[in-house]
Amino acid sequence: MKKAVVYGLGGVIIVGAALWVGGHAYSAHRFDQELTRQVEQINAADNGMTMDVADRHDGWFTSTGVLNVRYQPDAQATPLNLQAPWTAHHGLLSTGLDGTLDARTGANAPWVLSDILADGKKAHFDATLKHFDQSGKAELEMPDMKADTGLQMMNINGLTIRADYTDASVNATADLAGLEYRDAQGAMTAGASRFVMDQKGPRDNPDHQKYHMTSDGLTLSASQLMPVTIGALEFSGEAVRDNDQWNQHSSGSLNGIEASGQALGDIAFESTLDGLDATAWQAIAAIANEHPEWFEDTDAITSQRTLTAISPHVLKLLAPSPVFTLKTLSLESPMVKEPVDMTGRLTFDGQGIDTMPADALTTPQGQDALINRLNGTFTLNHAPPLVALFAGLSPDQQTLVFRIDQGVVTVNDQRLMRLN
Repeated sequence: MKKAVVYGLGGVIIVGAALWVGGHAYSAHRFDQELTRQVEQINAADNGMTMDVADRHDGWFTSTGVLNVRYQPDAQATPLNLQAPWTAHHGLLSTGLDGTLDARTGANAPWVLSDILADGKKAHFDATLKHFDQSGKAELEMPDMKADTGLQMMNINGLTIRADYTDASVNATADLAGLEYRDAQGAMTAGASRFVMDQKGPRDNPDHQKYHMTSDGLTLSASQLMPVTIGALEFSGEAVRDNDQWNQHSSGSLNGIEASGQALGDIAFESTLDGLDATAWQAIAAIANEHPEWFEDTDAITSQRTLTAISPHVLKLLAPSPVFTLKTLSLESPMVKEPVDMTGRLTFDGQGIDTMPADALTTPQGQDALINRLNGTFTLNHAPPLVALFAGLSPDQQTLVFRIDQGVVTVNDQRLMRLN
């Protein structure tokens, strides 16, 4: 009887040990598969980014290596080389990953963080990868960064980025303790700031996105302007895909606005944009991701190339006749007797837009034809006298009605301008 118990316990221990070792081996195998897949996917993207893993040592319980990423969007651009030594700890059902990260522009160039900005420190990352449900979480902690050339000064403190993800959702949060920047043209400072993003649906084509940003103590100054301080800034947005159309909602506020110590008041807004073609939106986003430099350069050649590429997608984007609704735009200030507010609605007539030339955005005639499809009305209540004077009206008119009819703007039935 005793021998049977001993043999039974021994069998349980052996099976448990086998499962324990096998679980770690499986985690190591799945980590290797995912790392290989990510490297192959990035190298096949043809977007100027390449990746490889060097000095790799694989084990059932621990693996190590160095991830090297090189980014060069075009032949004329200076390449950026990112290096991330990592250690993977393989568990029964998941793998923990940690390491450091730094970047430089060449093999003999100084490291951006440890040599230039962060006084010997590098960025640090931690991640957990769950193998069965393909979920995980990650955190990137940046060191405090400082730079002062005399002409430019920058301080970035307490930047941390966190993300949780599954096959069907991503949640990311970025926290910043403080920011300070100064150059010959002006300066900017910001206090504690946070950005949160939630995304649901396939990662490359989500159907629900939400984002929220807050920032405290924002100050802006320029050589020719009075310094402006915003006590608190908040912005929220949501985009939902419904029946192959994107519908968007946005809101925000700027509270405690001051200029040279003079209180200006608070600003708030809320708006919606409904009826954008989702397929066209995704196509434009894909072009922007593949050629970000097209949307950064402003020279005539690049602008024409960008318009040529996106023009047919913009026409399809507008085909469902989207509607922009300004639910409220309000100003409360000690400088006005009553709160100033604006509401209104702008529509784009997409009927028959498929008959327009595909390159309509590239020609003045095509652009005018699109503007002629704009119609809307906006009402400004308790308008300050200066606004009425600027519109060419008597300063005692406190209600201003702006109408847009086929691209022509009138205010209180008086022509103001034509959009172009």
